[in-house]
Amino acid sequence: MSRAIDLLPDIRPTTDQIAERAYQFWLFEGRPQGRAEVHWALAEALVQAEMDRQLRRTHHLRVGAAEEVRRDAAVKQPAPRSRRRATHPRQRSLTAV
Repeated sequence: MSRAIDLLPDIRPTTDQIAERAYQFWLFEGRPQGRAEVHWALAEALVQAEMDRQLRRTHHLRVGAAEEVRRDAAVKQPAPRSRRRATHPRQRSLTAV
């Protein structure tokens, strides 16, 4: 795991979030009896994974924006101007003057 991800805060889903997702699983499976623990475990894992994904995405956007600001703020040296050599006969006569 990368060092940046290790620095992300540890956020846990609430009981209400898990209960809502477990209820959705229960309804989807046709309201079976005796599967509450399975639905709860699935819901807890899914909600946690969604929260982690969102947190990483948010962190990635913040890091990317900060790098872009640093890049734009850097003082850029202008590129040295090169003297173009006239290649067309009319241009040669104008540059010779």
